[in-house]
Amino acid sequence: MILSFIRIILGVAFALFIPGYLIVRLFFEEFNDLEKIAFSIVFSIMTDIAIAIFLGYNEAQALRTGGLTFFNIVKAEAVILLILCAVLWIKIYLNRKQKIKSPQPEEKKENDIREKKDEPEVDITEKKNKEKNLQKKLRKYISTNKSLIKKYNSSIIKKNIKLRKTKKPELNVKLKKEIKFIKERINKIIKENQEIESRLKKL
Repeated sequence: MILSFIRIILGVAFALFIPGYLIVRLFFEEFNDLEKIAFSIVFSIMTDIAIAIFLGYNEAQALRTGGLTFFNIVKAEAVILLILCAVLWIKIYLNRKQKIKSPQPEEKKENDIREKKDEPEVDITEKKNKEKNLQKKLRKYISTNKSLIKKYNSSIIKKNIKLRKTKKPELNVKLKKEIKFIKERINKIIKENQEIESRLKKL
């Protein structure tokens, strides 16, 4: 009585659950528990139907395979289960190998923290060097601008002297235009210097 009951339970498990469960484990790991159970039953029934078709689709097929006998069904079920188990074992083995190769989450975190600690120091030194170079360039530019202003001022003085001395109206107009242009240029340079100085203060 007990043996027959165990036989029935094992028969139902092997016929209606285990083959489908192995297929679900192989191809549908994202399913939740209820979906896994439902699809395990569905795939198991489909496997049983496939075995039945293979063993006894017609008389010629039944003669080749030996027909739908208990022994043949168990043998076919066992072969399918062995193949599925082997494929599943290979998949689990490969996944474990990948996990060993890839760094663990804790190691990853530690590496990221180290990288983050190292990176800012490099960035700060680079930033400081860039700022220093920029300050040098800007100061140099200001000094060249100041020397230009001196030259322009001296040329204005010379042109003003010429303007006083000259009696030709054409030359007079020309000199006035030149003086006006130089003054505009000086004003532009002064504005540039002011902008650069304000930028230097911000650095």
